[in-house]
Amino acid sequence: MQGDWKYIDLPEAELYDVAADPGELQNRIDRDAHADPLKRALTQVSTKETSAPEVALDPEAAGRLRSLGYTGGSSRRSGSGPADDPKRLVALNEQFNTALTAFDEGRAPEALSMFQAILRERPDFVAARTSAATVLLAAGRNVEAIDLLRAGLRDQPAAPELLAKLGSALRAAGDLRGAADTLDRASRAGDQNPEVLNDLAVVYAGLGRKDEARAVFKQLLERNPASATTWFNLGLFELQGRRPAEAAEAFRRATSIDPGYGDAWQALGAALVERDVPAAIDAWRHAEQLLPREYDLLFNLGMLLADSRTPSEAIPYLERFEREAPRDRYATDMPRVQATLARVRRAAR
Repeated sequence: MQGDWKYIDLPEAELYDVAADPGELQNRIDRDAHADPLKRALTQVSTKETSAPEVALDPEAAGRLRSLGYTGGSSRRSGSGPADDPKRLVALNEQFNTALTAFDEGRAPEALSMFQAILRERPDFVAARTSAATVLLAAGRNVEAIDLLRAGLRDQPAAPELLAKLGSALRAAGDLRGAADTLDRASRAGDQNPEVLNDLAVVYAGLGRKDEARAVFKQLLERNPASATTWFNLGLFELQGRRPAEAAEAFRRATSIDPGYGDAWQALGAALVERDVPAAIDAWRHAEQLLPREYDLLFNLGMLLADSRTPSEAIPYLERFEREAPRDRYATDMPRVQATLARVRRAAR
């Protein structure tokens, strides 16, 4: 600032006569000779300060920048131009938030259109690109999501957010080998989201790479031993590998951490049913309270109780199955349930 003149050095520079225009409403950058000397003075000051130590962003400022999608491992643009002007970036951030709201409210096509508009202006807006890919994946448009993410990686090949989302997209498309490679790259690039490692472990399991899958689960649990989701995923992995004892232990850990985890109670019953029927029944009873519309569970619990030492306890479960289960889906099971109900009722008289 010199006298009454204020110069702002932005990609779209600004010049104001603060005496005549205290509200700084009239940008005179193209209409006044004061601009050049002010710019030279600012350049001289900046040159003297180039040897000053770099100052780290405070957490709040870093958070604001992250919300714009320009930090967290994304490559930086070389140089600057009008598109880098903070006013434009703030406007883009508003568009981004509006698009997120549209998606949350179920207006997916509108959200996708807005994300795509942002990317036409700023192809390096990582959060907009991953969000657009999320919309595409939710619609089953996996190939389009993969193409969109790969386009972003051409300019930002080490962006962990793009790699992580691409790994998820490849997994959804059935390309497990590609997903494993990409998720591993995302992890090595610095993505610390536990979901990335969870996805990687699941993909390794799907590829039959059991030792690597188990190692990733171990890594996750060392980071956060109180993660019920990780224990649940480990239990599924062990169950699929025909290790029911190890699976049951993992599911027990999940339910002890989160007693309201219905899927974990249901899986625990499945791990126990061949070795400990009373414990399996107890687990499935917990699950039934939490998953009242899980009719496969209701069927299994009712049939297991019907063949137990207390068959009459099966009646309410089988009656509810007969009354509520969709007839088209369970057409072959319904006669068996009805016959079992009749047998149990006779025995209870």
